[in-house]
Amino acid sequence: PGTQESYEEKLDIYILPAFRGKHLKELSTKVIRNWHKGITQQGVRSVQKGSKRKPRPAATAADRALGTLKSFFAYALRKEWITTNPTRDVLANGDHKIHRPLDSNARRKVGTTIQDMLVDGSANAIYLMAIQLSLATSLRREAVTSLEWNEVLFEKRIFRIVTKRTSSLDPQILPMGPMAYSILKCIPHIADSPYVCPGRDPMKPMARGTLNAVW
Repeated sequence: PGTQESYEEKLDIYILPAFRGKHLKELSTKVIRNWHKGITQQGVRSVQKGSKRKPRPAATAADRALGTLKSFFAYALRKEWITTNPTRDVLANGDHKIHRPLDSNARRKVGTTIQDMLVDGSANAIYLMAIQLSLATSLRREAVTSLEWNEVLFEKRIFRIVTKRTSSLDPQILPMGPMAYSILKCIPHIADSPYVCPGRDPMKPMARGTLNAVW
């Protein structure tokens, strides 16, 4: 769902205004390179009206738009609508990317902080376990907060994630590592709630904003 929302945003703001009505074969590498350069130089920072996404620096916006266009052309190539992908040789700006991995001390500090909060009761235990689950898996925030018990297959050690926003996608199967397994075994079932991490109302999932606040 997040990818779909992002693609729609890039279409509306950057791609359709520049290329609407043009045939795929008209979009050469030179045309796309100039389009990407134009977004970067013009300082485009906008996002779709009403979007919760924050405005991005121009270099980032240009690269995200290019990434979306590359995905579309890769699809067109698979469908044999085109014979070559003109986006393949268009280079992204790249130098704006931020990579801030946690070192071992930082990871240890996160773990001990969560354990301390579990002991002193300074935050809801299930919310803290949701943070642990997020760190121990590849699940996105929305998948963690809306995770239902019927998507947790303990015997197979997998998650069977059903996309909530659309019914057309097949369930996503993800492995459940030993740490995630242990965390899930410690999370209590709340009344008749179907959710692993329910909100204040047990019949509703925890909000992503709650997960952010606890983090």
